[in-house]
Amino acid sequence: MQTLSLLILAFSLAYHPPQFKDYREVILLSPGKEDETFVRQLALLKADEKGLAERAIKLSTYFFDEGLPKDKLKLITKPNTFTIILVGKDGGEKYRSHQITSLNMLYKIIDVMPMRRAEMGK
Repeated sequence: MQTLSLLILAFSLAYHPPQFKDYREVILLSPGKEDETFVRQLALLKADEKGLAERAIKLSTYFFDEGLPKDKLKLITKPNTFTIILVGKDGGEKYRSHQITSLNMLYKIIDVMPMRRAEMGK
């Protein structure tokens, strides 16, 4: 019985509940700042800052030619290729593409997420 109690205690100390963020993140990985696909995608996103803010979207950019932070290396599936990634408030990857993605597409994905539906219901 004491062994079981120790095991339960050990598992409860090791368990870390998921940490939710108060924002969603759109990550742009690009070969460089001058990459045509990156420039076009960034302009598209910045054209609707109100929509991004309404959906609590944080925009992050990283460039292969400048080196990526160690914690972002795991995001690479195609080295030196433009990539857009949508990360939910729960930290999970919700969308990934190597092509320009419209705001309409991103918003459709986000607006059906349970947390976003709850936000819209407020």
